[in-house]
Amino acid sequence: MSGVSAVESVLSRLGSSAHVNVVFGEPRQIDGKTFIPVAKVSAIFGSGDGTSQAEQPAGHPMASSGSGGGGIYKVTPVAVVRVAGDQVTVVPVIDVGGLLRLLVFLLCLTMFWRVVRRR
Repeated sequence: MSGVSAVESVLSRLGSSAHVNVVFGEPRQIDGKTFIPVAKVSAIFGSGDGTSQAEQPAGHPMASSGSGGGGIYKVTPVAVVRVAGDQVTVVPVIDVGGLLRLLVFLLCLTMFWRVVRRR
């Protein structure tokens, strides 16, 4: 499979799964209210191929080739739309893990800055 056909294969699979139901989930009815989940969708992929001419010990040329690819398809919840009667509210989803990573990064940066300033 060449690099171009690998990319076409991945794009074909992504295209078949890229629809509005991925971003806006199925509405749920709870206590007379409707809740609709909302997500962010990210897709990243790459592929490549190559060929090589190598000499075997007996002096016979040997051609080799290879190709490969990979990617990630990530769906992250970002909000919930709440519909109660004629009132619509968007409730954001807070990424606690992301906030903790940011806090740890800022603490490390502060400690590093203090060490550098003392020198």
